[in-house]
Amino acid sequence: MSVESPTPGKLIEFEGIDGSGKSTQARLLADKLGDELHSIFLTREPGGGSLKAREAIFALDRDEPNAPWKELVLFEIDRAIHTQIIADLIKDGKIVISDRGPASTLAYQGYDRGIDLDFIRLANDLATGGRKADLIFLFDIDPEIAQQRLALRKGEKTQFDMGTMESHRRMRSGFRLEAMNNPDRWVEIEASRPQEEISRQIETTVRRRLGL
Repeated sequence: MSVESPTPGKLIEFEGIDGSGKSTQARLLADKLGDELHSIFLTREPGGGSLKAREAIFALDRDEPNAPWKELVLFEIDRAIHTQIIADLIKDGKIVISDRGPASTLAYQGYDRGIDLDFIRLANDLATGGRKADLIFLFDIDPEIAQQRLALRKGEKTQFDMGTMESHRRMRSGFRLEAMNNPDRWVEIEASRPQEEISRQIETTVRRRLGL
């Protein structure tokens, strides 16, 4: 008697500037699908592969001359480890929901920090082995609204949270360009709307696009 292998899972990534609400919506989706499917894995970048890499990233002085390159190296080390974890989960039929992915490195270290975008794309491909997310949600929001939300957020702020308004505008533009150039995998979410309304849109899109 043959044993059928699990149906391959899917990878969903949530992207956007800090304060866009993506982390909250990633948790909400994981809760909704988890109650039904029992095969959901919620993760994040940085830190999904290596907590030490995450700690090192947040300990960096962003004002030092080589900081963008140090950020890039640490992100890709974490991503390479994270990719193998994700690949094993997908092979076992899991739906993996990741709070951030390779596009964040393009937005933060590329569009904002000025590292060549083609170089980052190559680094991303090397770290992921060319694996792409099945679906990417972009939480698009006015940076001023995002900053207001961050000001109300409890807990310690990271150096990424405290970036200048111009930095957040550059990152927002970068994310939007990536979404515009890859419409088959990206879905743009107008993130200033009520939380429940956004949650319903995401759940409906996931079920329709991924056949869940």
